Amino acid sequence: MSEGLVAFVVPNIDYNSGGWGPSSVPEQYKEVPYYAPYSKADKLGRVADLNQSNQGRSETIVRCKASLMIQDPRYRERDVATNALFSWTYEDDDSTFQTVDNSKVPGRRLYGRKGFQNRGFQQMKNIHQRGIQQQVTQQRGGGKRQALARNAYYNRGRYADQMAGPTIRRREPSIDIKPEWTELTTIEFTHLNKVSTEEPQPQDLTTAGEIAPYDKTFNSVNLRSTKPVAHIKSSFETVTTSEDPILKELSNEGNVFATDVILTHLMALSKSMYSWDVTVTKRDGKIYFDKREGSNLDLLTVGETSFDPVVEDINSINAPNNLSREASSVNKSFVQQILSKGDRKSMDRKSPFGQEGDAPVGYKYRKWNLGDDITVVARCEVDGYSMLEGREVFLTIKALNEAEPKSGVEWRKKLEVQRGTVITTEVNNNAFKLAKWTIQSHLAGTDFIKLGFISRSNPTDNTGHTILAVQDYSPRDFASQTAINIKNAWAVVKNLILFFQKQEDGKFVITRDLERQAIRVHAMTDRNLNEASDDEVEDRE
Repeated sequence: MSEGLVAFVVPNIDYNSGGWGPSSVPEQYKEVPYYAPYSKADKLGRVADLNQSNQGRSETIVRCKASLMIQDPRYRERDVATNALFSWTYEDDDSTFQTVDNSKVPGRRLYGRKGFQNRGFQQMKNIHQRGIQQQVTQQRGGGKRQALARNAYYNRGRYADQMAGPTIRRREPSIDIKPEWTELTTIEFTHLNKVSTEEPQPQDLTTAGEIAPYDKTFNSVNLRSTKPVAHIKSSFETVTTSEDPILKELSNEGNVFATDVILTHLMALSKSMYSWDVTVTKRDGKIYFDKREGSNLDLLTVGETSFDPVVEDINSINAPNNLSREASSVNKSFVQQILSKGDRKSMDRKSPFGQEGDAPVGYKYRKWNLGDDITVVARCEVDGYSMLEGREVFLTIKALNEAEPKSGVEWRKKLEVQRGTVITTEVNNNAFKLAKWTIQSHLAGTDFIKLGFISRSNPTDNTGHTILAVQDYSPRDFASQTAINIKNAWAVVKNLILFFQKQEDGKFVITRDLERQAIRVHAMTDRNLNEASDDEVEDRE
């Protein structure tokens, strides 16, 4: 080796065949920890956190270690105390040190009169500004979405009320329960809504009366070509079950007798909100469902299931009783107005209780076998008929009436462009009435429900009305729209019949409980029920 070059000495390299790190440790470094367990999943964060207190930092370290020990099983077997040697602890903690907070401090919220006044003024100002913007947008032709948003804003409280349920109608009971009557049972609506049975098939026994054809000129009625309602003074007979001579002749055909008006009331009773009553007579093993004299079963209710507040002034034309009388009168007049005067079709028999000048009405006497030794015989009404593709179809004719135009669903504005919305609103506001009409059409076996949309000519006058449109509906389709379960409706009647079959012969009354969603059944004394109802009328007058 030449003298000018620096000598290179190869160092002694220790090879650790048992793992990573030096194979031996100098004596002076044996007490110094030089290795801590680590994981490849560890994330490098900030070098220093000047905003976090020492206590929060310690808690974070503990949580991280605990999480790491759960995730990695290798850490469960290691001594955590070894890692603690690498944890730096700040012992000289100065509790008096604080950082300067430069963030904006929110102003104190005012809850006094001033605060609420300012907040209300700001809300009204915002509403006014949004209204101006919506008007400008609508003038440009793009205000549909903004109009929907505005309606949702103004109706925000209304939907909150709907979540709470319909307004309770505090009305007088339809009949006063006498102290000497015995309460037999109370049946909750929740129980009746769960029952079900097979839908029975009807069997026609006989027909009576006469029906008139539908005047097809009313198909052209629309918002641009309306027709006034001609209030007809024809008499309408509404004979109860026990006074029907044909039902007496058919006494051997079944053991339960009723009319379609009474049956539909019972089959849809869970949707009712107002008070009503049905009398029941059991004699020689046969059951008769009747309505008492002066009963309100024949009156049509208006807004019974709506969420709008009730007009308490009994002298107002929009009071519930006055609306009911108005709707019943309009319905009878509409049924006769849209029928032709000639070409009446006679049924098998003459009307057993009709007189000269009465409105034409057809009756079907039908029976249904419900099983369990129950056969129901009922009188069902048919309002008219029409010719469709060369064949006769029977009609159930009813009228919906608009007393007070509601914001957002005015019939004169929405009926042609949003008729589905109008129907949905009516189903919500008059669920019980529409359910009865649907079931009545089902019982009579009519092919169509002809529905008339009638509004007041003047909202402040309940004597003048206008026909806005006439629409046909299939009973099955209309039942699905009104959420009517025919099997459940028959099961409700069957359960009531089974209950009365277990009772002794006598008179009973079914009443709608105004304090709860239920019906009550009382056993009456021998005193005539009509005399009791006459006493009630005299007391109320």
